[in-house]
Amino acid sequence: MNETERLVNDTSNVSTWFQEEYGGKPIIYAITVYHMWDVIMFGRIAHILWYIIGFVGNIISFRIWILSRMKRYNPSALYLVAITTCDIAYQLLHVFHYLKYFWGLPSLGVDGICQVWNVLNMIPQYASQLLVLGFTTERFISIIRPFQSDRFSRIKRAPIEVGFITVVVVVVSLPQGFLWQVDKQGFCAISRDEQVVLFYEYWSIVTEALFFLIVPMANLVLNYIVLQKTSHALQKNESLRAKSVKNYARQNKPMTKTLMAIAFFRILTQLPMSVTYTLQNFPSLNFGPFPIHLRDMRADAQWRRFLNYYIVRMLIETFAVSHHALSFFIFYISTKQFRDEFHKLVHWFSTLTLVRRSRRRYLVTSDKVTTLSRRTGQSNV
Repeated sequence: MNETERLVNDTSNVSTWFQEEYGGKPIIYAITVYHMWDVIMFGRIAHILWYIIGFVGNIISFRIWILSRMKRYNPSALYLVAITTCDIAYQLLHVFHYLKYFWGLPSLGVDGICQVWNVLNMIPQYASQLLVLGFTTERFISIIRPFQSDRFSRIKRAPIEVGFITVVVVVVSLPQGFLWQVDKQGFCAISRDEQVVLFYEYWSIVTEALFFLIVPMANLVLNYIVLQKTSHALQKNESLRAKSVKNYARQNKPMTKTLMAIAFFRILTQLPMSVTYTLQNFPSLNFGPFPIHLRDMRADAQWRRFLNYYIVRMLIETFAVSHHALSFFIFYISTKQFRDEFHKLVHWFSTLTLVRRSRRRYLVTSDKVTTLSRRTGQSNV
C-alpha cells in the first residue's frame, strides 16, 4: 500500500493516469467503491447508526455517572465518567475517518490537522483500555483485601490514577504526529520515508498487541477472579468476619459484573480488529502489482487476496467501533443504580415535557378566550 502511494506521488505519468482512473480519490476508496459497493453502503449506514446511538447513550451515561450520589455508591464512578468521555471523543474524531474511507473526502487534508488528528484519535482508544484496567485492578484489590479497601480504593485516588493514565496515553500517542503527512493528492497518509514506514509497522504491532490484546486479556482475567472471589464470599456465613465480607461482596457484585461485561465486550470487538490490522503488514495480503486498472484487479491472484482480506477487515471494523456506542446498554443491563437513575431522568424529562405542553395549551386557550371576549365586546358595542 505504501509502495503504491509513493509510486503515485513520485511518477508524473502515473499520477496523471491516477487522476483519470481513480478520480483523485484516495486509492483505497476508489478500490472499495468499485469492488465492495455493498460493504461501503453497509458501512455508511451502520456508522451513522453508531453515531446516533453513541452520542445519545454516552451523553446520558455521562450525565448519570457524574452525579454525586453515584460516586458515593461506587468509588469507580470517575473511571466510568472518563471512559464515557473517551467514547464521546472517539466518535467525534471518527467522523473524519468515516468521511475519508466511506465517502472519499479529504477530511484531514490540511497539514497540521492531519498530524494532530492522528495523535488525538489514538488517545481515547488507548485510554479507555487502560481505564478499564485501572478500575478492574482497584476492584480486584478491594475484593482480595476487603478490610483494607479504604487504603486501596479511596475516591481521592481515582483522579490521580485517571490523570496518570491520561499522561501515559498522550506520551504513547505522540509518535503518530511524526508518522503522518498530507500527500500530493491532499490526503492524510503515512510518510513516504522508508524508515518512517518501517518504524510505523513495528510501532503498530507493539501498540496494537499491548493495548488491544494484552490489556483486555488482563482485564478479563482480573474480572473473572474478582467474580469468583465475590461468589465464594457470598456463600460464606460462618462468622461475623465472613458476614462482613459477604455484605461487602453483595454491594460490589453488580459493579463487578459491569466491569466484566465492559472488559469482555471490548475484547470481543477490539481483538478481531487488532488481528486484521496486524495482518495488513503481511506482503501476501497487501496491494498487488501497480499501476493496474480497477476492472483488472480480480484477475490478479494478489489483488484477489487483498480484496477478500479488505472486505473482512471493513466488516470487522464496522462491528468493532460499536463498543464506543453501546456502553449505555451494558450499564443499564448490569447496574440497578444506573437503571434507577435513568428512569428518574426519563420521568423528569416526561414530566417537564407534559408541563410545557400543558402550559402551551393553556396559553393558546387563554389567547383564544381573550380574542373571543374582545370580539364579543366589540359586537355588543
